[in-house]
Amino acid sequence: AAQLAGSGVEQTLIPDSRKSPHEWHYTTTKPKDDWFKVGFRAEKEGWKLAPGGFGKKGTPNCNPRTEWHTPDIWLQASFQLSTLPKKLVMTVYHDEDAEIYLNGQKIQEFKGCVSNYFEVPLGKGAKQALQTGRNVVSVHCKQTKGGQFIDLGLHQPKRDPLDIAKL
Repeated sequence: AAQLAGSGVEQTLIPDSRKSPHEWHYTTTKPKDDWFKVGFRAEKEGWKLAPGGFGKKGTPNCNPRTEWHTPDIWLQASFQLSTLPKKLVMTVYHDEDAEIYLNGQKIQEFKGCVSNYFEVPLGKGAKQALQTGRNVVSVHCKQTKGGQFIDLGLHQPKRDPLDIAKL
């Protein structure tokens, strides 16, 4: 299959910390119960601001840009959309359990740990949660033992290459 010019470009909404780290609001103290809702503003609750990639130095295959040593961390970041993407992919590295919310809707939950980044195509629930204007990603990561790390990014992938034979 050949790719035609103009068949789309990848658009990064939130870069993971391997590229250019995104600034995240974070807290290691249990926040209010509505911490993941779209109206919750971490910056107004005194959460700290630091570059993404939270964890302990020495955790395999990761480069923590912000040290994190407590059992729990809560993160929040926002991004703007002028148009809604057709597809959305999340890159994530979690050690250990993580819950991810988009505009107040839980879109993903992970148990245990992984030892590197992986991609997760987000389904209908995530696409329905998206809105033009401000979008909020909220993350809770829980750690019980060993190394720890949480980082994620969101991007709109390039459209699938067009197959000239089908035109």
